[in-house]
Amino acid sequence: MYMTLASWIYDLPCVTCHIYYVGQTDRTLKQRYSVHIQYIRYNNPQSACVSHILRYTLKCGSIQNTVTLINRDTKGRLMGILEQLFIQKCSLEQTLIQEQIPGENISLFTVLYDVRLRHATD
Repeated sequence: MYMTLASWIYDLPCVTCHIYYVGQTDRTLKQRYSVHIQYIRYNNPQSACVSHILRYTLKCGSIQNTVTLINRDTKGRLMGILEQLFIQKCSLEQTLIQEQIPGENISLFTVLYDVRLRHATD
């Protein structure tokens, strides 16, 4: 069912490295995943995910076994902010693919992540 709903923030793990690409789409997840697969098939590194797979000659798992849905929202500013929050989270946890690591950690996201960690340990 969720494959046919649009507007997601998702993560896509590298099945070899066990680290993640975080993305967003206003398409259905199935449509977006198909685009990643096409880019891989035609050696066209249009996203950090595809660049990672092509650089290290890796394979991509099936959509049912790899993609995790993080949040569903309408495409727009809030979705962009949430995507950046999850990118920062994975970066701080050192689970983000190298091609997507931000040049610097944004302090607001770092503070939010630290607060979330403190609440999780309480």
